[in-house]
Amino acid sequence: MAIADSIDVDFSSVRHNQSEYKNVMAQDKAELFNGIAGHRFYDDSHPRRRVALAIMGSILGFIKFFITGHYWYTLTSTFSISISGTMLLVLADFAEVGIQALMTVQESMTTGFWMNTFVYFPAVLVAVIVLLPQFAMIKAVMRLECVVDSGWFLRLRHVPANHKERASERLDGRTSKTFRLAVTVHMLGSNILLLSASPALCHPCAHSPPAVEDFPTHKLRDLSPSVLIPLRLTGLIQQMLLNHRTRTFTGQHKLSVVISCIEWSLGSAIFIPAIVGRVRARQGLSSHDIIDTVALIVGVWQALTLTSVTQTQGQEEED
Repeated sequence: MAIADSIDVDFSSVRHNQSEYKNVMAQDKAELFNGIAGHRFYDDSHPRRRVALAIMGSILGFIKFFITGHYWYTLTSTFSISISGTMLLVLADFAEVGIQALMTVQESMTTGFWMNTFVYFPAVLVAVIVLLPQFAMIKAVMRLECVVDSGWFLRLRHVPANHKERASERLDGRTSKTFRLAVTVHMLGSNILLLSASPALCHPCAHSPPAVEDFPTHKLRDLSPSVLIPLRLTGLIQQMLLNHRTRTFTGQHKLSVVISCIEWSLGSAIFIPAIVGRVRARQGLSSHDIIDTVALIVGVWQALTLTSVTQTQGQEEED
């Protein structure tokens, strides 16, 4: 109790002039921090379990980041890789990071030069680090390799596609550009008109959905989910279709699928009171979450039933 009293969180952030959503969020934060120190507000709350699950999820996210980067960095053959699908995934990731960086820059424009420099440099550095796997994806699908000329001059060289890679591209080409464009446009329209406005399939625990005034509005941030999610789904669908045609599993390590399943399980625990107890600030389950779950199930099925392709298999067989 002495420890709890020493880090007791002030409940003054809960104000009657705030929305119900903000009050519930502030109350939950206070209960969480006090519960970690040993002072639980309810017998059926388990704040330490919530923190443990969040830490485990973050660790798994870092592990998957490095595994993904390793996969694409060591990939030397595009056999059974959907080039157009991969580029859609890269485009979505670049757009997401770019939007976040642009918002950070705009928020700091009112400060002085040195403060701007202090903000810009870490933002650019973090963006470059986060996008390292995407740079490796571009290098792989464009069949670029680094070569050192005389004088230690580093340059990129394009490697022509071999027979198996060209055959793989022809299989991927069976999905017509018209179909791909139609799927993307349909998802964009559905996401903007329907999914973004649809009610939660599993309603929030003890609060109303956040109102518009609960978050500062930003046109790019508000529109980005409606655009980025369809791009990612279209890219995943193209890779899954090519996996089905080649009867092989490519695009990621199978270990990444295992980690994604564990991450999904940890994230879903928030809906199970027997595990995390009472969580008044629990968010609802949206249509986006259902779509992501379906995509994960398909990925798990392919990982279990299809044979993995090594990162150099197409090149080795050609040699």
